[in-house]
Amino acid sequence: MTQVTLKVAVGQDNSTGDNNNKCSICGNSHDKPKRIKIEPVAEVKKTGWTRVAMSKKFDKGDDKKKSIYPGNTFPPSYSHEGHHCLAFESFVTDADSSPKDTFKKLNYFLDLAKYSPNRHENCIHLPGRPKYDAFWEAIDEDKPLQMHIGDHDDEFFVQSRGMVSRLLSMLTDSDICEEMTIDEIKEDLINNITHAENYVFVKVAKNVEPWKLHPGHEPVAIRLYNMPPDEKMKRPTGDYVYGYDSKKDISSGLKWPEPELKTGIFGKP
Repeated sequence: MTQVTLKVAVGQDNSTGDNNNKCSICGNSHDKPKRIKIEPVAEVKKTGWTRVAMSKKFDKGDDKKKSIYPGNTFPPSYSHEGHHCLAFESFVTDADSSPKDTFKKLNYFLDLAKYSPNRHENCIHLPGRPKYDAFWEAIDEDKPLQMHIGDHDDEFFVQSRGMVSRLLSMLTDSDICEEMTIDEIKEDLINNITHAENYVFVKVAKNVEPWKLHPGHEPVAIRLYNMPPDEKMKRPTGDYVYGYDSKKDISSGLKWPEPELKTGIFGKP
């Protein structure tokens, strides 16, 4: 298997592969042009490419992922919600109205390789609603994870789409395309997107910029954790929340988990 180093792909991929004088994958002329018609995936609502709730999905075979939860087991004791590591919007735009492939060629080959953005490997479970209760319970268990309480910060989607776009480069680089078969390209795509999912899993678990989902809510929730239960603060959403009967002293900060997962070309999270 050829070792591939991906470059950053820039812009939308609108290639259809209809020009018979060029390779239908990389769009260039080379000695071994491949002939394949790139079909839409999201636009025809193929199974696996429609947004679904991630609440029951988890990579049950990965003990390193389980290590972020209380008792190193899943499901956690607190209320939790499944979250796409690589955002669904990185693959499908206008998902709830008129779905379209963000990168048509990339989605086509990922689908060909039996990948779906809704697969359990692309999921992390975070303390859910109502309000901040589950987040506080996770802190009590010495296993803090950031909250999942509604709309996410825009920067998360920017970063996620940037990672997905990097995968497009192995379909637009003529040297890579000429050297590899379609089956090898599919195999490398799956390996690389698995590493991308792992990278984001670790980033979200570590709760680091720019992978914070709710940077406005977090300082409020942390301050409330050590406030007396009869005191209250206003949330960014406008309602008031009372303090918590905390079990830990987090005045010196929180220790966020950092599972060791294979991240390949994306480097150390």
